[in-house]
Amino acid sequence: MQQNTLRDYLITQKLNLAVKTSGGQFVDCQAASESLIKKARSFYITSCAEHSAAYSIEDAIAGKVSSETVKRRMQRRHSLCPICAKKNKKPAALGHYGPEIYQYMSEKGYFDLSSDSNFPTRSAINAMNRDSDKLKLTCVSPHCRNHNMKTVSDILVENRLTNSPLICKSCAQVENDDNLKYSLQDLIDKTKQDGMQLEGVTHKNVKYSPETTATDPRDIRISSSDVCTVTCKIEAHSKNYRGNPKVSTVMASNYGCPLCAKSFSNCELVVLALLTCFWKLSDIKFHFKESWLGRMHLDFYIPRERLAIEVDGGFHFNEKHPHHNPSTKKNDLIKNALCLKEAVELIRVDARYFESSPSSIQTDLISYSHDFVYSCLSEQSPHTFPPQAAHDELLRKHQKNYSLLLPIFRSLIQNKRELEFYKHCERVGIFVHSDFINTVTNVHISCDHIKKDDNVWRRPCDIMAGKGIQCCYYSDSRQVATLRKAAELAAEQGRLIDISRSKQINSKWPEISATTKLAISCPCGRLWSEKATLNGLQSSKKYKRCECALKIKPSIFVQCYESLGKEIAYTDALKQMLNAGKAFRDKELATRMTILKASIDFPSFGRKTLARKIDEQGSGILDGKIRILHENLSLNTIEERKSANYQTFENALVKNFYNDFRQIIV
Repeated sequence: MQQNTLRDYLITQKLNLAVKTSGGQFVDCQAASESLIKKARSFYITSCAEHSAAYSIEDAIAGKVSSETVKRRMQRRHSLCPICAKKNKKPAALGHYGPEIYQYMSEKGYFDLSSDSNFPTRSAINAMNRDSDKLKLTCVSPHCRNHNMKTVSDILVENRLTNSPLICKSCAQVENDDNLKYSLQDLIDKTKQDGMQLEGVTHKNVKYSPETTATDPRDIRISSSDVCTVTCKIEAHSKNYRGNPKVSTVMASNYGCPLCAKSFSNCELVVLALLTCFWKLSDIKFHFKESWLGRMHLDFYIPRERLAIEVDGGFHFNEKHPHHNPSTKKNDLIKNALCLKEAVELIRVDARYFESSPSSIQTDLISYSHDFVYSCLSEQSPHTFPPQAAHDELLRKHQKNYSLLLPIFRSLIQNKRELEFYKHCERVGIFVHSDFINTVTNVHISCDHIKKDDNVWRRPCDIMAGKGIQCCYYSDSRQVATLRKAAELAAEQGRLIDISRSKQINSKWPEISATTKLAISCPCGRLWSEKATLNGLQSSKKYKRCECALKIKPSIFVQCYESLGKEIAYTDALKQMLNAGKAFRDKELATRMTILKASIDFPSFGRKTLARKIDEQGSGILDGKIRILHENLSLNTIEERKSANYQTFENALVKNFYNDFRQIIV
């Protein structure tokens, strides 16, 4: 290849090429000697005038092209830059995905190439599988910044994605004008129809409130994925309940106040009073739940008779009812099938007849509904409720039982989960400032870390599960969660706290919560986690002890820290601990090398024979360890061992060995 011809071609294409010397340095072709260019088998694109962000001399490997490709492109006057070639509709199959990605990101203003050190290099992207390997992007929406995983093809292939690959799916849905099909006025009208009150809705990080917004609500467009805040119109309920559903949830169904539906309904009380005429109150299970029912329950269940009674209110039939759910009819059919499968007799009472009774007197209500309810029961189960029962006597019992149950029905139906929830909160130091409605409806909470004025609302099921809820105590005995307790519990499991990787702790704030996430690691770095909590460390079964820490006492782990009462820092004892971990890693590598060499030297030996052979050499490696490492080395077949080259496997083993370990950052 002539230097002058190559120089003219590069000037025409506005490219810079480099050639690699024998010393591994990259020299620009304009300054390279004629002999170096003639001997070169590969060239490296270092810059393109039209696409300045695509290539870089610091990562010249990413622009590698063969000398044959350069000659062929020179003869045909095609550009070496794949982006320029695509623009001119010329072949560009160089596999330079990294430069194309960098140019695309630069044009979209995604990141500053000089400062983003977490993004893969151009050469690293070139080595990826464009259809399976994914890049970890960050959503460009300023109010989101969530991670967004996309393949190389997702970014480079046009029309592969409906939206830009630099924006997450939820933000794309919000920013798409086609999805802004509701106005603020539509949402206000719908919440009023459901008996609720709209406090506000957040769209693109801007909160709109019906009272404070000066713009006409009909002109404000919102997305179905926006989150709104609604309360009940009843003042007593609005103080204890605040819902945060999506706009789509409110608009697609009747979103009602759960406090309005919490009470024991009069219809259920009427049926319960009639059932107590035949059985004791202790024999009747209210809101009975069993594993075979899944997430559903039976209104009344008599285990001795294997009899269940369901009271179907108006919401089971009327789609416009405030508490109607589209899945109600489907769940009723599933419940019927489950009861039939479990040999449970199910009776359904249609409560529409008497749930809107015009009578306000208790005894008149029973007189009004008694005949209807009993006829429903006797028609579906005549052997349990005989039709010829004495009417007057049964009616008197019914009225009497109803009068006795009415003043105390709240204590009779006290939900066990409510009691468990309040006991749990008292045990872990959480103060509840609103009424318990159900396990999935938010309650207002506070503790020593969350003040009452912070207006924090959480679901009881999440509080009891410990998900995302800060609390002051980490055990039933109300032991306070501190960094010292965390260090001691980690030491009992043979772990050290990695301070630099623990993003949720502050080195100058000694008090933490029971669910604060800590980064922990064993001395050798093979067993580590970034999501350890005091609750998890207290369980000895969750974190198994690493071999490197079997002979180290917990007190020695605690000696690696200082000033645990006021701040957390490492002492000189940590260096000795990490040196012991390094010695363990070196010993582990030597063990693997011994087994690898024996597997290749004796390819016909099985695992047991190989273990005896290694034991004869005095290595001291346990038989179980040989079995495990032998399988991990992927040398199980005779063909693999016969064709194996020790140096090849050794290089691969050393290269990948330390990927299994993660050292503490000091």
